[in-house]
Amino acid sequence: MTIVPHLAMLLAVAMTLYPLETTAATPAAPTPAAPANAKRSLIREENEDARKSRASPSPSPFRYINPRPEASLVSPYTTVSLRVGGIGDSATLSLANVERGASDGPGMTVHGSESGGCDGSVKLVEGGSMVIFEPSSPFAAGETVTVHVKPGLRVKEANEAVTVLEGYTWRFTVSPKESGDKLRRLTEQPQPTYQQHQQQASSAEKAAATQSFISPPSSFITLPSDFPLVNVTVPAKRGATAEGYIFAANIILRTLVEGDNATAPGFAPYLLILDDSGEPVFHRRLERQDHPQRIGHADFTVQQRTGHLTYFDERRLLYVELDKSYTEVKTHRPGHGYEAELHGIHLREDGHVLLMAYDIQPVDLQPHEAAMKEHGLPLEELPSIWGESTTKTLAGAIVQELDAEGNVVYEWRSWDGIKLPDALFHTRNTYTIAAQQFPFWDLAHVNSVDWSSDGHIIMSLRMLGVVKVSRDTGTILWRLGGKEGFNDFIFINQSRPFSFQHDVRLLTQDNGTLLLTMYDNGPRDVPEYSRAVSYRVDEAAMTATQVWEYRHSPDLYTWATGSSQLLDNGNYAIDWGGIGKPLMPFYTEIDPQTSSKVLEMQFVHGSSYRATRHRWQGEPAEPPTLMVANQDNGSGHGSTAVATSPSLHFSWNGATGVVGWEVLVGEREGAPMTVTRQVEKKHFEDGVSTSELVDLVEAVRNSVEESEGSAAECCVWQVVPLMADGTKGKPSNTVTIRST
Repeated sequence: MTIVPHLAMLLAVAMTLYPLETTAATPAAPTPAAPANAKRSLIREENEDARKSRASPSPSPFRYINPRPEASLVSPYTTVSLRVGGIGDSATLSLANVERGASDGPGMTVHGSESGGCDGSVKLVEGGSMVIFEPSSPFAAGETVTVHVKPGLRVKEANEAVTVLEGYTWRFTVSPKESGDKLRRLTEQPQPTYQQHQQQASSAEKAAATQSFISPPSSFITLPSDFPLVNVTVPAKRGATAEGYIFAANIILRTLVEGDNATAPGFAPYLLILDDSGEPVFHRRLERQDHPQRIGHADFTVQQRTGHLTYFDERRLLYVELDKSYTEVKTHRPGHGYEAELHGIHLREDGHVLLMAYDIQPVDLQPHEAAMKEHGLPLEELPSIWGESTTKTLAGAIVQELDAEGNVVYEWRSWDGIKLPDALFHTRNTYTIAAQQFPFWDLAHVNSVDWSSDGHIIMSLRMLGVVKVSRDTGTILWRLGGKEGFNDFIFINQSRPFSFQHDVRLLTQDNGTLLLTMYDNGPRDVPEYSRAVSYRVDEAAMTATQVWEYRHSPDLYTWATGSSQLLDNGNYAIDWGGIGKPLMPFYTEIDPQTSSKVLEMQFVHGSSYRATRHRWQGEPAEPPTLMVANQDNGSGHGSTAVATSPSLHFSWNGATGVVGWEVLVGEREGAPMTVTRQVEKKHFEDGVSTSELVDLVEAVRNSVEESEGSAAECCVWQVVPLMADGTKGKPSNTVTIRST
């Protein structure tokens, strides 16, 4: 049973905050020049005091505890965990010591105010540095849980020294919610015919005839009829693009985007790997979802630390991991009863996973009434759709790290990390528009998360800013951007403040400096435009210096989604997002030295949440596909075709090492097959034309004895891929062509 509604509702809130048709906004004040040294020193001193206050040490003898002492709104499905070691430590506990403790009972007890003493299992994880207590049944809604660790737990340090810990007791309160909301599923809509799909392509081709081309060509028959067409608006500049392929999953949000994108009868969701010409390297059709406020399947990418593929499956509400053969090897979802959401996932070599979730909770705001009124948020004026009483419905953010066995070894909750009055204050300007339609106030909206090079965690909180959180203790190490009072940094050379950002990454460059990249949606600025922007971050001086930005020409404005990726050759790959108008390019590659486009693509229908470029070697488990086309009778696959003007078409979906093809023919099924010719691989789909095939068929006929005249009327065809390493790949299916 889950306790959290799906992300789509939350994202819908974010969309509604910034509708496509906006009223005139107050012009944004220009960003002031960098402060004078004296003023900068004062600001740095104030920010440092604030950071030290947030990171004050816990009196606990443990490095990390979850749930935190005095935490509220805790999931009834939570585990209880404590850790003695931090990043780089090798301190360990003894499981027997935890289970037996002193002579009078277990070393760790858990007691609920409603459920009483809690039974469960205890396990050691994280190399023995963490204890996890897993209750045998969920905690009761609203109860207070007391955890008591008796004195005497023994910790073995790296130098073999043993430390005996003092006892410790803490409490947390379980969420009053009984259970989560169930999601509504809508039925499939009829899919278009091949002819309808090509008619849509024809109109797009005419519109773009003078400056771009549509890919893949309509002559390809080994692709599904509803394969998403790509408009290559800026063809790739030879030698200027980065190595690798482009990874994306096309999405659509019909009720929120106007025009052709709003109906798109030919739309179907696909996982896509594309080359620089927009032709597929790999494709997989997924089930279409038709809920008007869901984004759909998203975030199809390569996990750089593991070499596997992942994507978000909207139907199953989890992440799917694929190996190099495109076979599903594992699925990932958060622990503690939370639902996975589509903003992203990261895998590590040791099998650990970083995931995000959303937590919608009823919160009594009465204790904060005075502070809210002081900041212009009178409690009585909050919309009744959030609750008739002083208890209102708020949305928080959850970030979890799971180990290879699925244990939650780290959890950060915005309810703990950001004081509620601060969150209310910093999001005070975002709630009023959404209040008429959506029954909660989104206080954080986490939309990207990743490990930093020093082992801590970088999070993008769309409604607040960017935070770096300690992987050891869960405390916030620093806060970047957002409203005054949230930010810890001095900004230098900034063209405008970023806001409502996506896809934040903190990269360690070769020279040791930190580069923070992001897609800045920038809603409600004047003029409205989105951009990719990068900052050099100095954690010692607490400065963030803007070193690069890119605005599309003409400006594009996407009020949600989007990504920016620094590529191996120094280029940037930008996805302009799936929610905006007009249709946005899903891939723009920029040379930052010249700020020029070296490649740009957009879908004929729909867009993409995020697009990335990666090196990739695919070795499909499925064999190549061979089909025969005939201008009179259509095409066939794996069966006998009567053909007057046949041609062969073949492809191997997902294979990256093919350099050519052997075309084989036999007199009949089961007869020996002979190589008739080799074909160089030039496209996703290659083939043998009608005229070439006629010559090959005639040669086969002439080789058959007169007594087998009936056999000479047909031929069995097959193709075998030739690989770059000199080997041969899997043979295709066979196709029999019978002449009239």
